[in-house]
Amino acid sequence: MKQLSYLESLSAKTNDFNFKFYKKYDVSNILNSVKKIDDEWNTYDFRQNRKYSERRNPHLYTNTFVIQYHSFDWNFGDKVSSEVKDPAMLDVVSKIVNDLELMCNGVSGRVLLIRLLANRDVSEHTDKGEYLSAVRRFHIPIITNDLVSYTVNGETINMKEGECWEINNQKPHSVLNDSDIDRVHLLIDIFPEINKRSIDTIGTDTV
Repeated sequence: MKQLSYLESLSAKTNDFNFKFYKKYDVSNILNSVKKIDDEWNTYDFRQNRKYSERRNPHLYTNTFVIQYHSFDWNFGDKVSSEVKDPAMLDVVSKIVNDLELMCNGVSGRVLLIRLLANRDVSEHTDKGEYLSAVRRFHIPIITNDLVSYTVNGETINMKEGECWEINNQKPHSVLNDSDIDRVHLLIDIFPEINKRSIDTIGTDTV
């Protein structure tokens, strides 16, 4: 199966879309598991502590629970090398991951739970690098409300609990949690049109 080139992938991302709605899932089991997460929210800080020149980190007010990890240090033509960090949680979200892999005819990279703190935001930014241009990025709200908004390229929507949305991460995007509760999304990256033989499966390890 042919893997998209860097330019082909960028071209696909620059098609005229900001959001694409896929379907709605029952996330009640995921919600029950999320409610049990406590100190584990602070295990990984690679998103909120990444260094950004000339501006603040857009993810400063987020926490990350890593279910499956893939390094950003990836180039077109490399194998997909995902590391399962939490097998139990991966099992809980596996139906959605498998469904998106089938829909995209591809394989999953990062699978994360992202908590955005109450009355905080993810400031506007555009994702860079070959990994982030290659993957299709999906968001599924697990905990949310009407005061949480997601904006891509000037278009703003309110994602409802369980809805699966693809965002165009090659366009400027931001999130506002204008509520008094923490928002939690399941984030799933899918490498489209990649043969499963192009995967290196790695066991539990450190980021």
